[in-house]
Amino acid sequence: MVGRKGAGGLRRTGHRFRRPQLAVAVLLAAALVAPLGAAASPGTAATEVATPAPAERSVDSGGTTPSLPAAAVAATEAPAGDELPAIAEPPAAGLPATAAPPPALAASPPFRVESIGVIRLASGQGPLDGSPATSPHYTPPLHDADGVPVAIIGGRTVYKPAALGQLAIRFVNGFTRTGDPAYLVLPEAIGRALARMGHWSQGALYLPYEFDFAMHGNRSDVIRGPWYSAMAQGLALALFTKLYRATGNPAHLATAAALYRSLRHIGRGTSPWVAYVASGRYLWLEEYAQHDPEHTINGAIFGAFGLYEYWSATGDPGALQELRGILTTLKHKLMLARNPGGPMDYCLKHGRPQVKYHHVVLAQLQSLMRMTRDPFFARAYRIFARDA
Repeated sequence: MVGRKGAGGLRRTGHRFRRPQLAVAVLLAAALVAPLGAAASPGTAATEVATPAPAERSVDSGGTTPSLPAAAVAATEAPAGDELPAIAEPPAAGLPATAAPPPALAASPPFRVESIGVIRLASGQGPLDGSPATSPHYTPPLHDADGVPVAIIGGRTVYKPAALGQLAIRFVNGFTRTGDPAYLVLPEAIGRALARMGHWSQGALYLPYEFDFAMHGNRSDVIRGPWYSAMAQGLALALFTKLYRATGNPAHLATAAALYRSLRHIGRGTSPWVAYVASGRYLWLEEYAQHDPEHTINGAIFGAFGLYEYWSATGDPGALQELRGILTTLKHKLMLARNPGGPMDYCLKHGRPQVKYHHVVLAQLQSLMRMTRDPFFARAYRIFARDA
């Protein structure tokens, strides 16, 4: 169905613009991480990589942050979507000549790293191999001239990078299952939009949110646009890695490498950042990268999923090291979000127990169980499932 012209040169379907509901976003996030008929135990390993834990050293995580505005426009990370399987086997060799070289592996990283076993899962069992888009011909309710979903916030047309990544991944997975090239039309368009909107900093590509955001609707706790999110960076990293696997186009892997470098850069400061080393040398991938990090659980795990996809495709040792870094943090910090007998806290800064995100994290824990050979994640899943 071809959308009609709406306000501001946008297109709409039906009789009015519609904004996807937060409930749709949560269900879609759960679909992205839900196993495909998987048991609650680790999957069969194709390859396991093991390295000794690096030596420890301290890190200076200081920096300055611009002052916050007095008010902000509330917005939700709500992906528009249709109703996802397998990714191709990893290429035999790593990055092609057209891709930028990855950062060097740190012999002694600035964050804690435990020797957690990480597994290349069989096709269809990856953390973002949920149910596929049911049709390649889905038209977003509100979209730009290229069919890429947009939102209207504060009277401006904006993109939501994490939502775009989530939606596009489902369509790439639809292509992988069916082989129908029509499934690649929307994710290719979304990929072009993401690359076009990106900000370059320190050799890395960052995807901005170009609007102010009040945390939990609290106007005294505002993050000013443009701001950046490890959730968006991780989902985009997974998207471009999957696009490379699906098409063999080295440009997609080059973009993935640029997104990967954003996760390797440790903030915080005035330049863009999404990775942060907190006290105790625990690595966090921050969904809301701001002066006082939130330590949002589901966003950090989505960032980890991006690192996993990139490592699985390229074998990059730095991606594996950083993946183990965030898994180490989860092993030591996840239970701080627990509320026995009730839903878990959304983030460690504010708390804010939320049933819907509790179930998203449950699905993510199932993926972590399959990705690793660490019994912690199976134990955590059982505990949080009882709480639910």
